[in-house]
Amino acid sequence: MSIILQQNPHLVKAGGYEKEGLSLFPNTKLSMSLPLVHGKIVHGLDDDEIEVVEKHFGYKFDSPEGVEFYSAQVFTLPSTTTALNIEDNPQDLLRYRLGKHNGFIADTQDEAKSPMSNAIFYIYNAQSENKEKAKDNRLKAKIGGQLNDWFEDNPEYLINIGKYLFESYSVWTEEKALNDILAYLEAHTSRNKNIQTVANILKLEEEEVAFVVDVKEAISRSIIRKNTKGNYYNTLSNTEYGKTLENVLTFLKENPDEMGANDKSDSHYSIRKQLKS
Repeated sequence: MSIILQQNPHLVKAGGYEKEGLSLFPNTKLSMSLPLVHGKIVHGLDDDEIEVVEKHFGYKFDSPEGVEFYSAQVFTLPSTTTALNIEDNPQDLLRYRLGKHNGFIADTQDEAKSPMSNAIFYIYNAQSENKEKAKDNRLKAKIGGQLNDWFEDNPEYLINIGKYLFESYSVWTEEKALNDILAYLEAHTSRNKNIQTVANILKLEEEEVAFVVDVKEAISRSIIRKNTKGNYYNTLSNTEYGKTLENVLTFLKENPDEMGANDKSDSHYSIRKQLKS
C-alpha cells in the first residue's frame, strides 16, 4: 500500500511562498533522526512493524548495535509530493512512522487544518480532496451567478460589494466590480479562502453593506476625520462619533439624521449628502 504525502498549505513556514501554500522552500527536504530517549530508540512503530523493520536493516532496536546503527540514520522527506510504499518498503514505513511520531505528518487534511497542528505534510486522499474542491467550485459558481444577476439588475449593489471587499473607494463601475471580484474568487486557495470571504459578505443585508461602505468611504475622503482628542467627527456638524470605527458605525446607526438616507430630506451636513457633493 502506498500513501501520498503533500505539503500542508495551512502551515506556511516558507516566507514568500504563502500563495503557493508551501511549508518548505522548493527543492529542499525535511531531515529526521530517530531520537534516543533513556538509552532506547523512539520510532513510533507497532510490534508487527518493528519486526519487519528490524529484519530489513538487520539490527534489533534494543541491542547495543541497533542503538548505534539507528541513532546514526537520517531519514528525509522532500518538499515535492512523495509516495511512500509503507506495505512493501520497510524504510518508507519507518520514515512514515517517524514523521507521524514527530508530528510532521497528519493523517488527513482536516487534521492538518487544526490550529494546534504543526504537521508539515498530510496524507493526500483523492476522494476527500475532490469532494472539498467540488464544494468550493459549487459555491464559486453560485456566487458567479449572483454577481451576473446584480450586474444586470442591481449594479449599485455589485459596486458596493466590490468596495466592501477591497476597501477601495476610487472610481468604480459595475464592469470593474465584476472583473475584480471574479479574479479574487479565482485566486482562492485552501489557505486564503477567498470564496468563503465573498460568500460571507453576500450573507449580509444589502443595506448593511451600503452603510459600512459609505462610512468607510467618508473616512477615506476625510468627511469623517479625527480631532485633537482622537475622536472621529463630522467635519460639517462637528458631532463626535467616538474613537474607533465600531463607535462610528454604532453612532451613525443610532442617529440616522447624521448619516442621511440618500434622499432630498438629508441635511447638508449628513454623511451621505457630503458623499454626493
